[in-house]
Amino acid sequence: MSLDDSGSREAFAFLQKLEPYLAPEYVETRFDTANGLLIDEEVYLVCNWTYGIKIVVEDAGKSEIKAYSGWRGPQGEVHVLGGDVLAVPKGAPNANKAVKLIELLLEKNTQKEMLSRLRWLPVRFDAYEGVSPELAPYFKAVNEALSFAVLRPTTPQWPIVESVLDSAFEGLVREGNDIASLDEYCTAMENMPSQYLRYQVRTGDTLELIAHRYNTTVEILAEVNCITTRAPIGPGWILLIPQQ
Repeated sequence: MSLDDSGSREAFAFLQKLEPYLAPEYVETRFDTANGLLIDEEVYLVCNWTYGIKIVVEDAGKSEIKAYSGWRGPQGEVHVLGGDVLAVPKGAPNANKAVKLIELLLEKNTQKEMLSRLRWLPVRFDAYEGVSPELAPYFKAVNEALSFAVLRPTTPQWPIVESVLDSAFEGLVREGNDIASLDEYCTAMENMPSQYLRYQVRTGDTLELIAHRYNTTVEILAEVNCITTRAPIGPGWILLIPQQ
């Protein structure tokens, strides 16, 4: 992925123009903010997670709120499909156990349970068996959105990519820095590590000690491994360490 192209610059320039028209609350919004806005009838149209079906429509009784796949931009309707990916890295010491866990998570009954409890989108269509007619239109809209989805590849680099994009948004959009400063984020993207070392945590290890030992930072270790900088780690843990 690169930010050093005309499309990226045009996108950030557009966001800079759009920012003054955004409500101040956008700075503090969280992944579940849209649910409250819909329930309180403060918005009429919003992007939302699938579990909003349960929170908004079922629990709050807002059955008048409907769903559709999403709006289109100049290049059409596009959604990024990603998030946590079920994958077994090369050389994993317990690959067979990991495969069994993945198989369990993908079983029909497991997927139906997740759909039932969280209204989370299942990865298999037969998990929809038994869904009430009232809820069927919502899941139809979600599945239609999937037809416009672009799959995000399975790579440990994505947490770093997201961190760079967040920093670029903060600097160029929220702080209003000159679009030319996008160059520094382009450099950060280009300098992302392409190789990763699998490290098994030993007794007495801390993120600080590991970061120092491998000439990296606690922040990068946390990003790559999807943990917080203060997360406790213990013997036997496997961490990915970027190699420059």
